[in-house]
Amino acid sequence: MPEKTLAAVPVESLRPERKPTPRLALPLTPMELLLVLGMIIWGTHYSIAKAALDVLPPFLFNAFRFSVGVMALYSVMRASGESFAFKRSALPRLIFTSLLLHVVYQAFFINGLRYTTVANSVLINTIAPIGVVIVNILSRRERGSWRMFSGMALAVGGVLIVILSRYADQIGIGTPTTLLGDILTLIGIVAWIVMTFSLRELMADNPVMAASFWLLVCGALLNVCIAIPTAVAFDWSLLTWEVGLAILYSGAVAIAVGGTIWNLALKRIGASRTAAFINLQPIVAAFVAVIVLGEPFTLWLVLGISLVIIGMTRLRMG
Repeated sequence: MPEKTLAAVPVESLRPERKPTPRLALPLTPMELLLVLGMIIWGTHYSIAKAALDVLPPFLFNAFRFSVGVMALYSVMRASGESFAFKRSALPRLIFTSLLLHVVYQAFFINGLRYTTVANSVLINTIAPIGVVIVNILSRRERGSWRMFSGMALAVGGVLIVILSRYADQIGIGTPTTLLGDILTLIGIVAWIVMTFSLRELMADNPVMAASFWLLVCGALLNVCIAIPTAVAFDWSLLTWEVGLAILYSGAVAIAVGGTIWNLALKRIGASRTAAFINLQPIVAAFVAVIVLGEPFTLWLVLGISLVIIGMTRLRMG
């Protein structure tokens, strides 16, 4: 058999095989862009909710905003032709998740916000994404890496810089005037972390829009029942159109739109990557203060935002 000469071998086969160069995961995916929108919505919600709570008792505020959220999401689903079908076998998890999310967490968050400062609340909430990542690693859902830990540290460090530079005179975690609110907020974060993993399992087995709607229905029913005694004793003359707008934003935008985006992200990109976007909320709040309230755009704010962006990029790259 004649030997194969070099001339008979295609030139392409003699060239070393090129491996594709890995790209940095800097451009945001469509899902992550939606998450950024969700964080903008939630980042502006702190101040709006705080203003409404100066007038409305927490449970009554929750009853109003969840009811508005149900109506808003129902209208969107009807207009888009989205199915309301939901697996009956998932009903126990639906009730458990709704109880954690819409009653336990919301009760602790709203009451915590009422008895502490916005600064303390935002600061304590930075624990949430860290908790999700740690639980994911301990439960072996994902492997920890130096890039992940350093990214988390950078993002949290950036958030702390932003909060401390803006609210230095308002931060007093554990002081006599804020201790109750701080403890309530911290308990709420623990409930939120547990709820996040239960919610992820629920979204994995059901259509996101249908699961989000029935979660809201369950949450609204629970909150309305809890709020009945408060509603009977409430002075309804205090309910102004400004409070009505706050309820509308909180229910139709923060809960219906923001909540659905969050649920979709849990299903598409997982708990850790989704939770990392929580770090954007203080950044959004800072930008709102600069644009709306005329607060200065300082070097500390630039540094904090830069660290958050770098940290989240490292988290996304795993």
